[in-house]
Amino acid sequence: MRFLRFTALLLAIMLAVSVFVSCGKPPSSSKNETDNLPAAEISDTEAEETTLGDGLPDIDFVGADFTIAVRNSRLDDFFTEEETGEIKNDAVFARNRVVEERFGITLHVVDYSDDWNSGLRAVVNNSLLAADGAFDIVVPDYWWGCETLGAFTDLLTLNYLDFDRPWWCHGWNQNVRILNKLYTAVGDYTLDMIRNQEVVFFNKRMVEDYSLGNIYETVSAGKWTLDKLNLDI
Repeated sequence: MRFLRFTALLLAIMLAVSVFVSCGKPPSSSKNETDNLPAAEISDTEAEETTLGDGLPDIDFVGADFTIAVRNSRLDDFFTEEETGEIKNDAVFARNRVVEERFGITLHVVDYSDDWNSGLRAVVNNSLLAADGAFDIVVPDYWWGCETLGAFTDLLTLNYLDFDRPWWCHGWNQNVRILNKLYTAVGDYTLDMIRNQEVVFFNKRMVEDYSLGNIYETVSAGKWTLDKLNLDI
């Protein structure tokens, strides 16, 4: 169980740090922006500046190794050897250093191909069969079905993972639960979620011609589902 607590703690802090290192304050101007504000407005402005802590304990793992397996097409989302001046690259570098220094660990990010027979999914399956505990975190694609291999633990049973925190994707994580168990989760650490967001466009005239109702109200009511899209639209 110590291993699972260790994994949960590191996953939690990497999610939190992913938010903090990408939300730096803009450079302040030479003139104080509150100079000409009434006293009441200045007070309200200052009161809004709060810090959201991660709520995690201070623990030193004394140089323990922590291994993350990723797809090689997504390696740069999780690891970079040095700062280059590029925004995302340097944010990833800073995040990893903060995690290593805070918890006294050494991060190892290993990448594998997307090939179904010899890539990351196969490596995870082989590790499971060998029971070697080779990886602490695995970052597969959802369509690979790694959950059905029995390789993952139920994240809801682990300490330190608070899925109500703002850096988790609440809607996604709620909807991928299987019998109220959560084997995989998405948050700000998963840059694919941000990079590959998709939208649906619709033709308002055709919606009216075919009497499909108010699409906006359907979405707001939580009734915009795949069944609604495939059967009614």
